[in-house]
Amino acid sequence: MEHISHDGRIVNIDGNRIKVEIISRAACQTCAAKNSCGLADCLPKTIEIHVNDSTIYSLNEEVSVGITAQNGLKAVLYSYVLPLFLVLATLISFIMLKYSEEISGIFSIIVLIPYYFWLFLTQKQLRQQFMFTISKK
Repeated sequence: MEHISHDGRIVNIDGNRIKVEIISRAACQTCAAKNSCGLADCLPKTIEIHVNDSTIYSLNEEVSVGITAQNGLKAVLYSYVLPLFLVLATLISFIMLKYSEEISGIFSIIVLIPYYFWLFLTQKQLRQQFMFTISKK
């Protein structure tokens, strides 16, 4: 099974929960302006990982954080693909029902509120689905 992994640094250890800060630099590695750029993709992200034994890790330790490729694709589906289709379906539906473009656009964005509220309500189940792994470098 393929894994997607990023290097990170442990920033907090609380019981069996470890918080790892990763810096995702998808397109920044080869860019000449990477030090003066303000892209959001280069900002640090914190991931909380549940482990059985946190005593083998220490603060500021360099680690590798991973997730299965299948779970990574599922995360992309929930966070980008489904909201896009929801917005497009709502926009097209309202336009076909002869609403103005402004009203159709507003409703197509408003429809995201219940979607993200549903994600918020199911975050506990989603966290159990998307299990991250941690390993020493």
